This record gives sequence, C-alpha cells and structure tokens, in this order.
Amino acid sequence: MAGLIPVTFRQTTLFLIEDEGRPFAAMKPIALGMGLSWVACRARLLVEQTRWGTREIQVAPSTGDVAVLCLPLHKLGAWLTTVRPYHAKPSRREECRAFQAECDDLLCEVWNQHWAPAEGRQVDLAPNVSPPAAQELSMSPERPSLVIAEVAIRQDARGRFCLNDLHKASGGEQRHRPKYWLENQQTLELVAELSKGGIPPLEGSQPVVTVKGGNAAGTYVAKELVYAYTMWISPAFHLKVIRTFDAVTAGALDPAVSQAPEPTPSLMPELQIAQTAAAMIRLSELSKIRMLAEICRLRGVASSFLPDYVDEPLVRSLSSLLKEHGRRLSAQAANQALVELGLLETLTRPGSKGATKRFRSQTDAGLAYGRNETAPQNPRETQPLYYVHRFAELLARLERHLGQARDASQPAGAKRRVVH
Repeated sequence: MAGLIPVTFRQTTLFLIEDEGRPFAAMKPIALGMGLSWVACRARLLVEQTRWGTREIQVAPSTGDVAVLCLPLHKLGAWLTTVRPYHAKPSRREECRAFQAECDDLLCEVWNQHWAPAEGRQVDLAPNVSPPAAQELSMSPERPSLVIAEVAIRQDARGRFCLNDLHKASGGEQRHRPKYWLENQQTLELVAELSKGGIPPLEGSQPVVTVKGGNAAGTYVAKELVYAYTMWISPAFHLKVIRTFDAVTAGALDPAVSQAPEPTPSLMPELQIAQTAAAMIRLSELSKIRMLAEICRLRGVASSFLPDYVDEPLVRSLSSLLKEHGRRLSAQAANQALVELGLLETLTRPGSKGATKRFRSQTDAGLAYGRNETAPQNPRETQPLYYVHRFAELLARLERHLGQARDASQPAGAKRRVVH
C-alpha cells in the first residue's frame, strides 16, 4: 500500500503519496484548493493520461482502502501552468495563482526533506548545485561573455548560457521568466531528449543546471535550449540571439565587448506586424512559424533556423468533427452556440472596395479546445480548428447549451418531445 503524507498549503491540506519509490501528488485537494471543478479536472486528467502519466493509487486511510487519482510530482509544475485562473471560482482566483507559483516547489521540498534522504532520491525541475560545487559552474576566464541588448550573458565552465541574463536582455517581463518556460511541457520533453545518455549534474552532457547562491547564481542551459527559450519569448528576440551567435562563431564580433547586430531594418515592419497580428487574433505556434517563414521568403532571408514543426495536438475542422461524431448539428448552428458560450468571437477586417469582411476566432477560453490557424483563403483571417482529443468534452457543452436554449424557448407547461 502506498505511503501518504499530509502537507498544509494556504489552509488546504494536500497529500504527497509515495508509490514504488516515486513521489506523486493527490490531485483532488489541489484542484479544490485552487477553486476549480474537480469533476472537470478529473475528466481532463483522465483524457490526457498519456501526457501527464496520471494513475490511481490505493491508499489506506482510517476509513479503509481508497483509490486516489495522482500526478507524478515532477509533472505537477507543468500541469499548473495549463490552468487559467479565470476557470477558478472568482473568490479563489488569488489562491489559484498562489498554487501556480508555489505549490509544486513546496511539495518537492517536503519530499526532498522527509523522504528522499533515506533513499538518496530527489525531485526537482533541474539539478540544484550546492555552493561548493558551483565553482565549476562559475564564469571561466577563458570564456568571455556574449553581449545582447547591452546585457552580458554569462557562461559556466561547461559552456552553458545563463537564462536569467537572457531574460534580462529580452526586457525582463514577468511572463517571460525562465521558471515558466522550464515548466512548459514541450521544454520538459526537449530537456529529456537532450539528457539521454547524460549522467550526473556536473557532467558536460547535462543540459540544465541551477546554481544557488554566489556571483554565479542562475540557471544555465545548453545552446539548443537557448534557441528554444528565445523563440518562446518572441521571434524578434530569437533572431537577435541567433545573429549574435552566428557573428561570434564567424569571428565578426568580439563576444566580450560587441553588441549584437539589430535585425535588418527592412525586416522590422514585417516582424512587428506579425507579432501584433499573432497577439490580436491568438494564432497558434505553427501559424507563427509559417508567418516567419513567409517573411523570410519574401525578403530573401534564409529560414533554416526555424523549427520544422511544432508538436501540437491533432486538430480538425468543426464540420468534420461533428460528422465524425454522428451529429446532424450544422456547423453554422454550432458556431453560434460557441459564440454564446464565449468560446468563439466574430472579428472584422477591411475588404476590397470598402467592404467589411467577417471571420471567426477562438477566444482565450476557446483556446482550451483548439487553436487558431491562418485561413487558407486569406492570411489576414483565422480559421478555428479543434483538438480531436477534447472534442467530446466540447460537444457535450454545446449540446447542453442548445438543450437549455430550446427549453427556455418553449411555452410554459409545454412538453418536450423526446426523439428515440
């Protein structure tokens, strides 16, 4: 039977569960503490079981054996970043944000202090190197810093680059903190791929190392992760970093004193427009890459640095999914219901000859069920597509909403016709 330990966080009792030598977090107390619907959270965790590695673990409280739905502790931080605070009850939204910021750190600390020492096991997002060991990670006199946006980017003795310095060079926005990027599921998978074959934290093959305390404090990552992190921040910053790296490699820049060249002036208007459009109509990561590739093509700039693909869930059009699920509901009626539910909105753009063109775009809430692609008929419009693995849940919401609308439109006392 699995071991169980209670942990108090902001007046909520959470539970760490040890099963087969691995730490897990009981998810129901976390969801309720954040003000979320446990029914919805449980359904989502079960639907995405392959992604999150959830499992039901038998524990034995005083009332008898109970099956508890749990998440591996090392994946809790990534799961917390997928929660949108407006899904929580209004009175619990501040609590929800506090859980996102601190809950996983606390549970890792409790595990490492109370259970891991006995078995020599520890859980953390990246290795935390103690101050004595940090000497090897400190600045190497033979390895001068890169300079980006007038910020020196430190390197450790193994050639890894400091994410904290890159964050500062990008403008230092709170939403771009390295902590949030490191908790991203795609980042975790990339780190795992780079870690294959690598051994302990101080080996040169370790892609992520965190130094606590001293002048060298910070998170240091391999060059591949630098590119991924800067792309996550913005395409413009990504290009600036790539150009700096390329110039230093080619010997055109002295890394210790030179400033990275600014993006080619002729590219700046397109990049600014692309960034603004992506933010306004909430384009998917894949569409952003396509926009950048098109800008490069038009300007004769090599686009080989762009990723070949983005690992995003499978999507399809609304009409094809309705047909696949055997529903006679028209796409037009479904779209109207999605608008009423706040999951879809109608946007406009200027057309030819002074006409106004209308198109649909998923709202922030709607992005939980799909993504906005650039429309094939016009790149200035979006085409909402929907996640195959979440469409059953969305369809249930649609039919529930339409049923309530039909009931409300019937005269008082009228009997609802049931079709078998």
